[in-house]
Amino acid sequence: MQYVEKIRATVESLLFITNEPLPPEQIAELAELEVGDVLDVLDWLIEDYSDASKGIGVIKLGDGYIMAIKKDYLPYVEKQIVCYSSETCHYSGLFSDAA
Repeated sequence: MQYVEKIRATVESLLFITNEPLPPEQIAELAELEVGDVLDVLDWLIEDYSDASKGIGVIKLGDGYIMAIKKDYLPYVEKQIVCYSSETCHYSGLFSDAA
């Protein structure tokens, strides 16, 4: 795997596994990368996941970034969300306005 692909895969993996938006500084620390490199990769991921054929996207939320399900696919995903109370759901993913 080439270095750039490895950086991308590392950042993508961190965004996939988190249930809270990650600031670029935290991603850089976890991935042992420079913040500037992380920001470049985040821009690349946002662009790549903006493709209409993808059901998820990478979004900026507050000071952090996270992977989110696109709203067009919410009706299908809702079938898999199990809520045990009004505050506790089995699925903790976010939903994106990105088409």
